[in-house]
Amino acid sequence: MVYDTIQSYHTIETFVERRTKVIFPWGQARVFLTFCYYKKIFYCEIHITVLFSYKKRVSMTTKKKSQGYTTDDIDKPEGLEHIRLRPSRALGDEPMDTAFREIADNAFDEVSGGFANEVNVYIHGDNDFEIVDNGRGIPFDWSEKYDTNGIILTLGTSGAGRNFHHGSDAVVANAGTNGEGGAGANAVSTRFDVTSRRDKKSYTQQFKQGKPGKFKGKDFDPLADFVEDSSPRKLEKEGKKTTQPNGTSVRWSFDKELLEGFEFHLDSVLDLIRYHGHLTPGSTLNIHCDGKTVTTVGEKDNGTVPLLKDITGVEEDETFTISGEGEFNIRKGVTRAFSWEVAARINPLGQGKTYGFVNGIYNVDGGTHVNNAANAIAAALSSKVPSLRGIGKKKGDNFEDKDFISTMDMVVSVRGADIAMKGQEKAAVSSQPLGRQLKKAVDKEMKSWVSSRKNNKALVAWGKAALALSREKKSMEAAKKRSRSKQDEKRFGRQVTVPAKLTDCRYSEPGMGAELYICEGESAGGTIKSARDSDFQAVFPIKGKILNVIKAVDKKIGANAEVSGIIDSIGAGIRTECDPEKSNYDKIIIAADADADGKHIENLIITIFYKMMPDLLAEGYLYVAKSPLYAIRGKNKIEYAYSPEERDEKKKEVFGKKAVPEHAVERFKGLGQMNSDDFENTVMNPHTRVIHQVSIEDAKEAVEHAQAKEEEEINIKKQVEIIREVMEALMDDDSSPRKTLMEHHGISKENNYDK
Repeated sequence: MVYDTIQSYHTIETFVERRTKVIFPWGQARVFLTFCYYKKIFYCEIHITVLFSYKKRVSMTTKKKSQGYTTDDIDKPEGLEHIRLRPSRALGDEPMDTAFREIADNAFDEVSGGFANEVNVYIHGDNDFEIVDNGRGIPFDWSEKYDTNGIILTLGTSGAGRNFHHGSDAVVANAGTNGEGGAGANAVSTRFDVTSRRDKKSYTQQFKQGKPGKFKGKDFDPLADFVEDSSPRKLEKEGKKTTQPNGTSVRWSFDKELLEGFEFHLDSVLDLIRYHGHLTPGSTLNIHCDGKTVTTVGEKDNGTVPLLKDITGVEEDETFTISGEGEFNIRKGVTRAFSWEVAARINPLGQGKTYGFVNGIYNVDGGTHVNNAANAIAAALSSKVPSLRGIGKKKGDNFEDKDFISTMDMVVSVRGADIAMKGQEKAAVSSQPLGRQLKKAVDKEMKSWVSSRKNNKALVAWGKAALALSREKKSMEAAKKRSRSKQDEKRFGRQVTVPAKLTDCRYSEPGMGAELYICEGESAGGTIKSARDSDFQAVFPIKGKILNVIKAVDKKIGANAEVSGIIDSIGAGIRTECDPEKSNYDKIIIAADADADGKHIENLIITIFYKMMPDLLAEGYLYVAKSPLYAIRGKNKIEYAYSPEERDEKKKEVFGKKAVPEHAVERFKGLGQMNSDDFENTVMNPHTRVIHQVSIEDAKEAVEHAQAKEEEEINIKKQVEIIREVMEALMDDDSSPRKTLMEHHGISKENNYDK
């Protein structure tokens, strides 16, 4: 029998299978009723499939695939070689920048612990750097436990340090936390000399590319002959008497061959070290270049106010500060203490910037501490300022929190242990509990601060700056809407209004880092709204199947609420008039179910951008969020998996060798099944989510799939109609339709059906 032209009767098969699958102890049987229509002849077939020992066959297949994979195939690089193989994994996208800062952070940790009061940074040459502190000096004695000396253990071994416990003698608010940074700097250096001064003796351990040994000659020459140690040396036997105070000196040169292609930003690194000096109480920082002292940050320069003055260049009397202490949860029943200080000032131009720091380290991407502190300050100001004389009395004047944030320069400094941050670069704070507690504390202090000032000049000036910014934005928005209305009226035959389904964020102006989530399903839309960061994440939920715009005319597109709503929300225009710089959002992220239907909806949305807003695609504005298939929920830990294989691995991570409860593994059938925490952890949080940037080639493939899917659906509809016609004829009480059908299709008893 021939089936070449019959491709889409699987719907009927599935319908029947659900009612005819039979499970036996020895296997299972399935009955398929298949309708085929070929060359004007109608066929009805019954297929019975019996499967024996199904599970056994699967396990045999798995075993066969695993052959050839043994323990000998597993690599374990020695020493610091794993960092040299992948420097970006240990030190981030800018390994040299991070390595330099890590060595400086170790020096400042000695100051934070009360063991030192001075840090000196020396730039000896183009690739010759040194950082010296007057702390305790790295221990150099021999460790019987690890069979090495203290310097090799500290900086020549990955994952070694004192900050893994919280005993009485532990320094908990350190910049260094996981023992990776200093070792990483060593690994990416062609020469790395560590000198420790303790008890009037000086001890030096040298490294080449992370391996301990000795360089020949007295000068610091990375090209000098090097003899690798066959075994770690006992430095106590090689110490020299010294009159210099205790402390540690690290001198190094980067391995330029290993780090070829990576950029080094020395000036920026020195800025960050200077900021660290401001935020480390009791420290004096000196930066020397070619034998001259070029920068000094003394004890009088410690604190957030001098730091903000350093960053912005404004006088201290224009700045106010608030500070306090608190506790936050790192997990259920376990808390950590933290201290905080905020300095803020007016930026009358409406170009304010916020800066976040944890234990002296600059968080370039901010994080929960910055966002929550800024929101608390803005909320206090917006509630107080309108009551001041002469502020906001014009018709239409109103204050929004974001107006005060835009007119504020702010430094947020937090010190504490176990503060969750993004990567080895510590680019952002991700701890939600810390953010919430900080917001409460700042809110309390700000309410007290503003309540004591009735017509304070600073508050009045701040209110006027925020009001001017608010009026300017409203004027620009009105002009923009007028312009867009005229253009879009010509395109779509209607005026454009703000889509009712759009839940916007606080900052949706171009270049503000705002994100628009286009999500499948209004139920998922409700959850995603509760999980989002309302400061920069907007949500546009779509309902049902979205229009395929490839063959649709503009008036049909304009009449479609879903498609036109997406276009109007973005605000960048369409086709040749599409201008990415006018987009209200810097990222547009598609969030759809992780199934075939969700993939189809994803392709249709991509198709909208391909046809209507191609420049947004070309400039990299469009992304697709990857949603998990499983959640593995342990008592104190939740892991997410994106495949069955990853699910099995995550189960081991969460439960180890323990039995996994049935309720602990949840299979997500769609976005609507995920709670707000699931959304936040996997789809929304910039630090933990997985998103894919859509390229032009990706878009072309999506268009092809969308078209193929549409054609398939059309064919299915046609075949369903044929089957319906056949069934009506066969099931009718009157025999004449059956006879007519058979005669029409040439069916008779003389037909040879085996041919």
